[in-house]
Amino acid sequence: MASSNFWQFLRSFGRSWGTLVTGVLGIPLTVAAFYVEKDLHKTLWGILALFAVIGAAYLVWKHERDEVSMLRDRLAPKLDLKFNPFLLGCLHPTKTKELPEGRELLCVRVLVASSVRVSDCVGSLVGVHRNENGAWIRERSFAGSIPLNWADMPPSIAISPGAPHFLECLYVRQSDNKAEIAAPNPPEMNKNLFNSGELFKLDIVVNGSNGGEMSISFSFQLGATWDKPNVSELSSA
Repeated sequence: MASSNFWQFLRSFGRSWGTLVTGVLGIPLTVAAFYVEKDLHKTLWGILALFAVIGAAYLVWKHERDEVSMLRDRLAPKLDLKFNPFLLGCLHPTKTKELPEGRELLCVRVLVASSVRVSDCVGSLVGVHRNENGAWIRERSFAGSIPLNWADMPPSIAISPGAPHFLECLYVRQSDNKAEIAAPNPPEMNKNLFNSGELFKLDIVVNGSNGGEMSISFSFQLGATWDKPNVSELSSA
């Protein structure tokens, strides 16, 4: 564990100060010694020392700040959830064995990324709201939290930097242009929830075992055809 006493600070400060004076700041003055008067050269070295003090204090502060930021990221990694209908993969036509040949599903998916590795990530639908006269009213028939599917992955996965994954939220069937929750066994009362043609808001949460948690809300409304629903991100936090 790094020491936080005053002598440790002085050692860090001294190393930074010496690096500045003998390095990038000191080299120009060393060259200038051949071209300027001795008194002026001393004055310039005094100014250099003052700037080096300020610079060394900043470097010590920056180093500690960076360590605190890294520790905060490790203790509470932040997931990043996005939905954009124009982002490749968020609206994803696919086929399944359960559908007749030639029939497809449209998967409405959220992209989940992270700046650090987050283990045991699971996604859930935690709220459904119906739009009534411009206000979002919680849907009474929706109860509790429903686990969602990761695209071609097990229910719990690790998300690493540079390797985002898609969380499947809704399926829209080509055969009848109807939508249902993308869950292994959605409750019977919710199977036809989105098929009234009304506008809904869905609240999605993704949790990880080492502190990662993020939520996103998006609106959904069936379109004129199965592959053209009206979907847009509302908020994320």
